[in-house]
Amino acid sequence: MNQRKLGVILTYATMLAGFLVSMVYTPVMLRVLGQEEYGLYTFVLAVVSYLTLFSFGFTNGYIRFYSRFKAVGDEDGLARLNALFMTIYFAIGVLVLIIGAILVANSDAVLGSKYSPEQHHLAKFLFAVLILDLALSFPISVATAYIMAHEQFVFQKSMVFIRQVIGPLVMIPVLLLGAGSLGLVSTTLSVNVIAGFWTFHFAVRRLGFSFKFGQFQWELTREIFIFSSYLFLGMIINQINWNIGKFIIGRMNGPTDAAIVGLAVQLVTYFLALGGGIAGVFIPEVNRLAAERRPTSELTAVWTRIGRIQFILLWLTISGFVIYGAPFIELWAGPQYHETYPVAVIFIVPLIVPLSQSLGIEIQQAQNLHQFRSLVYLVFAVLNIVLCIPLVRLFGPNGVGYATAFALIFGHGIAMNWYYHFHMDMNVVRFWRSLLNLLPSFLPAGVVGLLMWWYLPLEKPLVLLSSITVYTAVFALFVWKFGMGEYERNLVLSIVKRNS
Repeated sequence: MNQRKLGVILTYATMLAGFLVSMVYTPVMLRVLGQEEYGLYTFVLAVVSYLTLFSFGFTNGYIRFYSRFKAVGDEDGLARLNALFMTIYFAIGVLVLIIGAILVANSDAVLGSKYSPEQHHLAKFLFAVLILDLALSFPISVATAYIMAHEQFVFQKSMVFIRQVIGPLVMIPVLLLGAGSLGLVSTTLSVNVIAGFWTFHFAVRRLGFSFKFGQFQWELTREIFIFSSYLFLGMIINQINWNIGKFIIGRMNGPTDAAIVGLAVQLVTYFLALGGGIAGVFIPEVNRLAAERRPTSELTAVWTRIGRIQFILLWLTISGFVIYGAPFIELWAGPQYHETYPVAVIFIVPLIVPLSQSLGIEIQQAQNLHQFRSLVYLVFAVLNIVLCIPLVRLFGPNGVGYATAFALIFGHGIAMNWYYHFHMDMNVVRFWRSLLNLLPSFLPAGVVGLLMWWYLPLEKPLVLLSSITVYTAVFALFVWKFGMGEYERNLVLSIVKRNS
């Protein structure tokens, strides 16, 4: 089995394992920390996440320029490219440490008046550890991009497994020993340092990750900055969509409402990972096809093939969450988080369109056609901020969801499909016809799920688990029989054979 198929399998195996671990880890974390400390932790994470913008989108740019040098066999150019990116990212890491020190010194002003003196004191330590972790991640990301460009997905996904599965497992005893949120961020730092060391070791020892330092390549740097500038806009937009709401409601309403929105955003991350998992594995192939100037019809075919798989998985999980999410959250996180359900639904439902098409973003970047997307997303991100403040005043946590949903529907959905079809010559009609042909196979599970929701006492854990199991089984049966094509069935069979 090739690295790409193994990468897909490991991606979803890691997601499944991470989800199962989070079923244990998250309730422990929420109950040990309490709603106030979790709200503070969420607020600090939201602030520090804005420092990730200093990567300027260079990581995705690396793969594009790597593909260019590799296509012509320029090994010397690759070594110079590695040196250039390492120099830039090391400088960024130092800059983040300097800005982080200023942030720690002024953390009281950042938090505002809705937090207690003890919470202000704890926030300083949380800021310090998270900023150190972020600064170290920048040079490591160059080695990660190099491994990804080599399509070494097994190792790459193994490192993701360590961070997303092993990390939370280690955090459980840390929490139970009473280390609190400071213990969480310290454990995260330790796990990331270990994973970063092994990433560098693998890149250098196994893949020949080498550097050739010399005269600084200003022309190449300028080209990278121009290409990455629009990716940078995309990063700003992601931060606005998924973190500005936590910041705004944390400042306006305090830690309790910040905790509700923070948990909703955490649930959203599972769906974002599910939708983007397969697309990430196909980034090198898309860049290769673009570098070879292959016809758009080939890219549309790959886009549609992967989109169908994403659509099946997303429909199963999103529809399942809509039906069972309310009782699940109350059992999993506690009744004090019951307001998280409507916020999460408002966030998640509009995501099915952009996440089903997430490979299209990689195609745009590979063809250097991502400028329009970044500008459109920026306009709707600004509208998100403008709408968020009055909507939070009117609707509380739900207002954050309404503002983000507006941006997702009109910016990420309608505007981007128009651009794909009329400016990139991607056959959007063919794409959606292929995906919507799956809908009849989804309906029986929906009917069964709604009947169980109506008649069964889903507040009982065993009843809820049994209902979800039946819903998933009915969905899988009808999709296999009436929805899937040969490619999807063969992919499932290859996974079964590998694990049998």
